[in-house]
Amino acid sequence: MIVAPLRHVESVDALTSEEQTALIPLVAQVSAALRRETPTEKVYVAVFAEVVPHLHLHVIARPPDLPLAHRGPHVFAATPVATGEAEDLARRVLARLGKAPAPVATSRTVSPALRAALLSALVCPGTGQIRNRQFVKGFALVSLTLAAAGYLLVRMLTEVLRLIPTDGSVIDPLSAWDMASEIQARNQGTFSTLSFLLLALWIYGTWDAWWGARRSQG
Repeated sequence: MIVAPLRHVESVDALTSEEQTALIPLVAQVSAALRRETPTEKVYVAVFAEVVPHLHLHVIARPPDLPLAHRGPHVFAATPVATGEAEDLARRVLARLGKAPAPVATSRTVSPALRAALLSALVCPGTGQIRNRQFVKGFALVSLTLAAAGYLLVRMLTEVLRLIPTDGSVIDPLSAWDMASEIQARNQGTFSTLSFLLLALWIYGTWDAWWGARRSQG
């Protein structure tokens, strides 16, 4: 079993005094529930948070017949329990703790990671980071995206105004294609660079928002 705070912290000393006070009794309750539901000789409690940078305590029921080679920290190398058996044990332990099992996610549930990614993808790169409380990175991405898009629009508008005749009576609607081709030819390098920059910001902003939310969830 794993005991972990809902909010993101990476160490025990990052918990508030109230959270620290509640932690040990909860671990003791999980340990007692495991003893009642499994043939347990000893209960291990371990904290690493190396692979997943989020505080979580492993509460492990060590059976009497576990080989010596898999005892202590080597318990993580032991053969895992079958998925169905583990889920059944989890339900029994949660029932002893007086807690209902976590609801199964439905198709209508949008995960925080997906919501952050969609914000950056559909609104503006950086808004997902702001939702993840990565304010410096978020506002930097928003500012850079708006600056690049704004410069591109101003450059295009400037070119259009330069090519439009001052005498509106001589404007030929069919010349719009020629005008667009000329603008593209004159500014190909600038437009290509800005378009690539905006695409890169969009891809990075979307991916980073998703990954940042996943990391904060542990």
